[in-house]
Amino acid sequence: MLRISEGLARVVLNVVVVLMVVETAVVSSAVFARYVLNSPFSWSEEMARLLLAWIVFLGASCAYASDNLVRITVLGDLAGPAVTRAILLLTDVLIILFSAVAFWFAIKLGSMTAHQTMPSLQLPLLWATSAIPVSCVIIVIHAIRFLRFGHPPQDLVAAD
Repeated sequence: MLRISEGLARVVLNVVVVLMVVETAVVSSAVFARYVLNSPFSWSEEMARLLLAWIVFLGASCAYASDNLVRITVLGDLAGPAVTRAILLLTDVLIILFSAVAFWFAIKLGSMTAHQTMPSLQLPLLWATSAIPVSCVIIVIHAIRFLRFGHPPQDLVAAD
């Protein structure tokens, strides 16, 4: 599980980087076309939204995989390493539960929008909404890794 999670995290991070480069190119070209050429692209706003959906949800899985989510550590800092470990364990369990609920509702959303298309791109709306369940599955894989192998030591340093 450790190698799967770490390999998946590297692949997803590379995908997010590529998506961000493409997003930058799409938005920059759209601004250029609109304000310099006075001829905006009809597809650029939808493409930017589609890319942003994937960047946000895959980026969340990257932040979780690298253990860089924002957290308030005051209780663990005051109580010590045992409490910090318990808080991290509880957090990972809650993240799995939240991801399961988000996955469920994302699947329902996907089934409701399965036959809709994006007007300009003529792509199924499912391409955008599928970012949520895909990211939820990835996050659960990382959470299982943290439950099984623990968090990196830097999380426990402040409590020592």
